[in-house]
Amino acid sequence: MQEPYIKRSVEGDLGARYSLPTLVDAVGKEVVASVMGTSIATVQQIVEDLMCHPESFANEAGLLKTFDDVAAEIAVKESTTRHAGFLQVHYTPFGTVYEQTGKDLTGVLHVIGTGGPLVHHHNIHSALKASQHDNRNPLSLKPHASRFYLDRDYIISTMGLLSTHYPHEALTLLKRHLVEV
Repeated sequence: MQEPYIKRSVEGDLGARYSLPTLVDAVGKEVVASVMGTSIATVQQIVEDLMCHPESFANEAGLLKTFDDVAAEIAVKESTTRHAGFLQVHYTPFGTVYEQTGKDLTGVLHVIGTGGPLVHHHNIHSALKASQHDNRNPLSLKPHASRFYLDRDYIISTMGLLSTHYPHEALTLLKRHLVEV
């Protein structure tokens, strides 16, 4: 069976507000605390506060802003890891054989980020770079050299709907609103 050309990823359980516990659990509170330079108890408190008040916004500096940036990078990395395939190594009498499981995303040329935590990220390029292949996991089939774009106006889903009847207009609008980062 031929692999589909178009690959779409939607990770509803890796959000930075309403499904925040799942996102943090994906890598562990210890990892989040270490990256943030804070305690596990502080991470737990932030998660609990945001679950009670998901409408909270981070100011330009401070712990919540750092947390939002870290959460965005984790979401990018975890969602890409879920969607990218990997190679399995099998040793046979005839030599080493590699078996692909999942989708080969190594040739993906463009990665588009959307959503509040990415739009407001202090270093969006760094956040989207989390989607790329990491030499520490050489058997991963994540993208290798993508260009990064930001959907700064949250229009991708709307353009998807518009494209069913007006594909050229939707593409024109999308190109106008995506920003290369």
